[in-house]
Amino acid sequence: MFGTVDGLKESGTVLGRLLKHNSDGSLTDEQLFLIAVHLLIAGNETTTNLLGGMFDTLGRHPEQYELIRANPDLIPMAVEEQLRITTPIQNLYRYTRDDYQVGEVTIPNGSRVLLSFGAANRDPLAFDNPDEYRADQNPRMHVAFGYGAHMCLGAPLARMETQAVLRELVSQVSRSQLSRRRHGRPTAHSEGRLTCRFD
Repeated sequence: MFGTVDGLKESGTVLGRLLKHNSDGSLTDEQLFLIAVHLLIAGNETTTNLLGGMFDTLGRHPEQYELIRANPDLIPMAVEEQLRITTPIQNLYRYTRDDYQVGEVTIPNGSRVLLSFGAANRDPLAFDNPDEYRADQNPRMHVAFGYGAHMCLGAPLARMETQAVLRELVSQVSRSQLSRRRHGRPTAHSEGRLTCRFD
């Protein structure tokens, strides 16, 4: 698309700007590559999973879609609730930097720990009716994008894109429904591919 590295530098894209301002070599090629991979995941996978989950949820709960259509001001809250209920990135691994006590168990320093954001977002101690999607429910402190120093850098972009899609959807589509036909192989957090129809 850009032909050369110089063409990419002049493209005005995020990667082009990084290359252009990296004339002193402060970022290695490997670091630039990792930034590109993270941008791809943050700008694509998370939002794709979130939008797919939203279409699935609203197709299964047409009364919630009607509520959002009647009250478009609910869109930001509806997206946050969708993040909580779907949690586009279900799990990530981290390593402990110190011994850490959880109840009566000590997790030793250097242990690999699986963080399950999806489980945390359905914790009945944190959320009322955790398996129920309600577009008018403020999900408080969900952890769909992580938390603290490890908060996903793509979170504002994913929120903005999803709100824009939902805003356009409710202004153009009176109802959405799911096909009963399922495609693809179910995974740990999906039932395979579902076909949506918009009227």
